[in-house]
Amino acid sequence: MSACSRAGRSRPDEVATRAPVVVVSEKYARAFWPGLDPLGRRPSDVADDMPASEVIGVVEDVPWSINPPRYFGAAALFEPLSDRSRAELLVRMAGGSAPTSVLRDALGALDPGRRTRMIRIRDRMTGSLRLHAVFASVAGALGALALSLAFVGLFGVTAFVVGLRRREIGIRLAIGAARADVIGLVFREGMRPVVIGLAAGLALAMAGAQVFTGLLTGGVGPRDPAALVSAITVLLAAGAAGVFLPARRVLGIQPSEVLRES
Repeated sequence: MSACSRAGRSRPDEVATRAPVVVVSEKYARAFWPGLDPLGRRPSDVADDMPASEVIGVVEDVPWSINPPRYFGAAALFEPLSDRSRAELLVRMAGGSAPTSVLRDALGALDPGRRTRMIRIRDRMTGSLRLHAVFASVAGALGALALSLAFVGLFGVTAFVVGLRRREIGIRLAIGAARADVIGLVFREGMRPVVIGLAAGLALAMAGAQVFTGLLTGGVGPRDPAALVSAITVLLAAGAAGVFLPARRVLGIQPSEVLRES
């Protein structure tokens, strides 16, 4: 990007006449005028839906919005602020937080007589992400409920199957089958639908991941490996527990009692 002779500040005559001028980010300039000096050009010459304003400066790619934070480095076009009372200044301090009075004095020296309201980015982001937090809490609660119902269902079905196959299991034990082998057989058969359902659910989740892209923040993508591995681990653990616990009822089956019952 070539050096800009003007840093993006309007001249007094431009301010007085409200001249149509804009400042663009480096990413915006690279997208519209690759390899060219954007100063003096107009975005409307490239795209009809862009403003017919003169570019007077290029600034570094900056987080022009903290709501949502993923907009960092987005291609941005900045127009003059018609209402200066709505102006916002993002201040980054090194070496800890400076007293509020220091910032007020510094801003007062730049624009005497203007009242300044201080808001920490942490507080602003907490407020802007409140809706996301509520949605995440509701989704988490529904997910926990669904997981609990799945666990109870697997437990009940496996226990029912063990009861139905009590005679078969007793005969297997009577002819010399180890209890561990019988438990393993019941466990494998019980986990088969869990694995099939998990594979189908993972495929659907990957296919529909982009739908939830707008709800994700904090650098988490719709196909985040850590989140997917964690979800798979939790589901497999819950499924294994729901199948293994009732499968252990095999330990209480006595072959002699089963054969006498028949």
